Amino acid sequence: YSNEDHELNFLDIRWNNKCNLSCQYCVPSLSSAWEKQLGIRSGSARKNYQDSLLEWILEKSTSVKEIMMVGGEPMLMKQNHALIAALPTDTQISIITNLNYEIENLSCFDNLYQRDRNKVIWNVSSENTGEQFEYVRNGSNWQHFCDQMKVLTNIWPNTVCLNMVYSVFSAFDFAETLSEYRKLGVQKFNIMPVTDSDEIDIFNWPNSTQLRAAKQLELAVQQHALALGTDADLYPINGADQLIKDLQSNQNHAIISKQQFITKINWYNQWHKASTFEQLWPHVWQEAQDKL
Repeated sequence: YSNEDHELNFLDIRWNNKCNLSCQYCVPSLSSAWEKQLGIRSGSARKNYQDSLLEWILEKSTSVKEIMMVGGEPMLMKQNHALIAALPTDTQISIITNLNYEIENLSCFDNLYQRDRNKVIWNVSSENTGEQFEYVRNGSNWQHFCDQMKVLTNIWPNTVCLNMVYSVFSAFDFAETLSEYRKLGVQKFNIMPVTDSDEIDIFNWPNSTQLRAAKQLELAVQQHALALGTDADLYPINGADQLIKDLQSNQNHAIISKQQFITKINWYNQWHKASTFEQLWPHVWQEAQDKL
């Protein structure tokens, strides 16, 4: 192996994994906001090797064909701005983001704007709307998020995708939620089940609840296909078919107790001054009272 002969073609870069939001299903090790809320002393997000690593990448940046920028929040990391400025104009840039910033004020915005529209891919993390969005993604503002999403879908209409965490926070409003995001110009969706949050994991609820969630997901898929018409095959809801299959399988899963759920919800509620879970998801709250 010779460093001089090494050509860098693909890059998955994560300068740190600390997000600037405190989403309900996340943990302090992945969120500086959670660390602050819980009074956990945070280590520096900056590592000693970062300057030399960035220098090494910049030296080889002219050969990069594709880069994935992940966080934390990659658009708040100065190293990524320097990288974007150095990358060839035909490099494919994929960004996973929460949009909790002003896109047009980013120092890298002009560079991104001038690139081929199909070469800049935005994977936006969200799964709710309105007050539910602000509850789940604590630290966000729904109107601000909508404004930033419109900037993305106006400039990059074909490369914006919504990455959605599937849980009881989103399972029973899914069709309506997708409809609202389509109004914002989003046509691509990825769904992934929540992990390490047992109380809000739909697969830890009774089978009857899972079947109800499956019907809502089927409705969302049908409405999405109708809304897109002949383009439906180009923009599937990735992950939906497998989730529906798993929800309908009625396998034996660990079922949480009603008290477990209530205790967790009370813990969530303490971080929100506007509305409680019971007020924002009365149908899910009632489901818990009836089925758990």
